[in-house]
Order: sequence, then C-alpha cells, then structure tokens
Amino acid sequence: MAPHPPKPSGPISGHLWGCLLPPLPPLPRFLPPFYILLVSISPAGSFRAPWLPSKASRFGGSGRQNMAREPDKASMRATLVVLATLGTAVIATTNPGVVARITQKGLDYACQQGMTVLRKELEKITIPTFSGTFEIKHLGEGHYSFYSKTSGNFDLSVEGVSISAGLKPGFDPASGHCTVTCSACRNHIESVRVHISGSGLGWLIKLFHKKMESALQKMMNKKICQVVTNSVSSKLQPYLETLPVKTQIDNVAGIDYSLVAPPTTTTDNLDGQLKGEFFRWNQRSPPPFAPPPLAFPGDHDRMVYLGISDYFFNTAGFVYQQAGALNLTVTDNMIPKKSKFRLTTNFFGILIPQVATMFPNMEVQLVFWASSPPHLTMNPASLVFTPTLDTQAFAVLQNSSLAPLFVLRLTMNISVTVGATLDRLVGQLELNKLLLELKHSDVGPFSVGVLQAVMSYVVPIAVIPKVNERLQKGFPLPMPAKLQAFNLVLRSHQNFLLLGADVRYS
Repeated sequence: MAPHPPKPSGPISGHLWGCLLPPLPPLPRFLPPFYILLVSISPAGSFRAPWLPSKASRFGGSGRQNMAREPDKASMRATLVVLATLGTAVIATTNPGVVARITQKGLDYACQQGMTVLRKELEKITIPTFSGTFEIKHLGEGHYSFYSKTSGNFDLSVEGVSISAGLKPGFDPASGHCTVTCSACRNHIESVRVHISGSGLGWLIKLFHKKMESALQKMMNKKICQVVTNSVSSKLQPYLETLPVKTQIDNVAGIDYSLVAPPTTTTDNLDGQLKGEFFRWNQRSPPPFAPPPLAFPGDHDRMVYLGISDYFFNTAGFVYQQAGALNLTVTDNMIPKKSKFRLTTNFFGILIPQVATMFPNMEVQLVFWASSPPHLTMNPASLVFTPTLDTQAFAVLQNSSLAPLFVLRLTMNISVTVGATLDRLVGQLELNKLLLELKHSDVGPFSVGVLQAVMSYVVPIAVIPKVNERLQKGFPLPMPAKLQAFNLVLRSHQNFLLLGADVRYS
C-alpha cells in the first residue's frame, strides 16, 4: 500500500486528518469557512459499482431495476477523511463543564460506518429513461431512446470514482444540538463501461454504446452528489440529534450536556465543548461558580474521551443541597443489633448523663442535612469530598413527638472512587476523617468529644451506605443511539476526570 499523504507542518488553525488513503487523484479544494469531509472510492483501479445494475438488470425500460445484488469482489477501497478549516471559529465565553473528544482512531471508525451508510444510499440509484442522438459513419445522424421494447442484459462497470464533499459543522444555540450541513459536493468518474448481451438488437445497440456510456456517466455524476447531500440531512443530522442534551435524573435534577460552541478541531482530534452541569429540573438557576480550564492530555489510544470537570460534580451538590434533598434520618433500627452503640437515651446518658435523666428509656433519632453545598476536589493523586453536615438529635416521646437534645456540626474528609459502566458514571464514598463541633445544646453544656466515637461509627455505618446506594445507580453519560462503549479507562487529573473508551455501533 502506498504511504499516507503527509500531514501539514507548522502551526495551523483547525485541520483534522483521518482515514488516510493511498495517493488520490486530484480533488477539488474547497475554501473557508468550513470543510470537513472527504470521501474517495477506488481512486486507482476499477470495480463494478455496487449501486448500479449488473448482469441481473433488464436492458431497456424505465430504469426501476432491482438493486439488491452482491457487489463484485474486485478491488475496492474507501475512506472518509475529516478535514476542517475553521475560517471564523466561535469560542465559548466560559469554560465547558465537559469536553468530548473524538480521536483519529475514532474518526477512522466513523469513516467505516459512514461509508456503509453512504454505500447503501448509493445502491438506490436507478437508471431512468433517457434519449439522445449519435452519428453513424456514412449514414448520418441517429436518435435513440431507452424504453421497454427489447430485452437482454448488460454489465455496467465504473472506473475511478471519487467523491469530495464539504460538511459544515455547527451547533444550534437554542437546543444545544450539534448541526451539520453539506456545504459543497463534487464527484468524478473516470469512465463507464457497458457490455451488452442477450439481445437480438445487440449489434445495433453497440453502434451507439459510447454515447450511452457518456450519458450514463453524466447521469451518475449528477445523482451521486444528490445522494450525498440527502444522506447528510436525512441520516447524519437525525443521528446527531440522538445525542442527549438534557436528561432528567429524578424529580429534583437533570443534567445539561448541550454544546456551548461549535465543534473545534486539531490535526488529531475533533472536540465538542459541553455545558456539563446539573440543574434544578423545575426551577433552574445558575450555580455561583464557574468551570475551571481543562488541560486536556494527549491520550490517543481510545476512540473517544470525556473530560469531566469537578464543576460537573459540584453543580450536583449545589442543586441537591439547594433543593433540600440532602437529608437523612437515622434511627436505632438502622444500627446493627450486635453493635454496642445504640440510638437510645439510655446509651447517650452514659456519655451525657442529663439526657437519660431528662428523657429516660426513649429512642433517639439523628437527623442529618447538608448545611452548605458539598465540594469535590480532584488532582492526579486523589478525589476528595469535603461535605459539612449538621445533625440534630431528638428524643422520641411516647406520643411520637420529638424533643430536641443538641445540634452538632460534622466536617468530613471523604475519599471518592469513581467508575464507569457502558453508559453511566458511578461512585463510592469512604470516610477518612470526621470533626465535631457543638452548635447548640438543649440539655445543658457537655464536651462534644464524648460523641466522637459514636458519630465516627454512625456516619460510615448508616449515612454513607445510603449515599453510596444512590451513587451506584449512576448518572447517564452523553452517548448517541446504538453506540456501545468498551475498553473503558478512567484517570484523575487536576480539576477533572478523563474517561476514555472504544465504541461500537450496533
């Protein structure tokens, strides 16, 4: 196989090369502002065009032949090269919360899938009824028309077909969807060969087969670009719209994955900048902090990457805390029966005598709530979650009413483990450290230190498992329809997580 064409050298603005071919015939060069798709089929050599009638085709008639035929096994090479020239790039005014990157490996795979779709559409091309004139030596001018007056077969082979099409990527600011249009299309066919057999008039038809070949070539040249343009609008654009933009998580929150700027390109990647934030589903308001800049590493061994900033996770904490959804009531039946720690006034009376004196032989409830939005910090070594919780202890009276005992503030340091499934991000928490502060007491003064062991036991045994239960359900990742991820890898970087994966279209 011939060597790949050289990549451009020196600083450039937005070029992306992929699926490189053996040397191509000269192709038209499209000018800015945008240009992002180049397809070439069999640039050197010939094959029987799989989208045209072959031996099974009836000669004559209106051209509505059956196109369902296996292609000839002759040499056939196809490619999709993505080249983007961004003449007037639009830059997002703020940093994205999530960056989606398609690498050269991913573009190569998209090439293969795109060619499969395009080929199926090209197979639908039919030969219509047409007519023309031709010269017969010594006899003068003749006229021909194709219609169903004779029968027979013909083989039609096409040599040196190339297609170049310009795609203009963008985004719809109103919906946040990615958009794509076919901005230019040109194709070239070196030659069309027709071999006629099985007709009693074959000797006459052969007199003008050159004219027929020329007419077929012109017809095909016209229809190929129509198919390409229609495929972009009817196949590619609807598929891009299957990428979720806003996804509801529960009755409190949703995730916004809308684009904040048009896709951008480098020599090796295609990047999409996504808003990447949680929001209150029925009462949206912007968070009081902004996404950090992401220093995206040069990893290229997976097809796609998602850079998920700490902003994404911290907007989740902000939304749920503002909605009052981060609260939990812990009762004694949530504590293992074999534990020496009990949520009763008798047990707390051992540590704080006045509790047992004022409220003997009663159950105790601990109500936890987030007093401020929890914060997640990311660096290459670890993910650290630092929530601040308040907890109020109540004695449960005989009539089921609650008598307040005291209020504590809990400042915690928690390690976070993040994982990914095929289409969801999951997590798990583990308590590292817990500090107590007495905010208020309804039973008189006492040293908060006497409750350190109790709270250090109750939080990891009753509170964190409830949070982990929700985190294990996961949150959806932005994946278009019929795309499956595998070979997942997840790494922590400064201020963001990097999720890489290969994908398979099913």
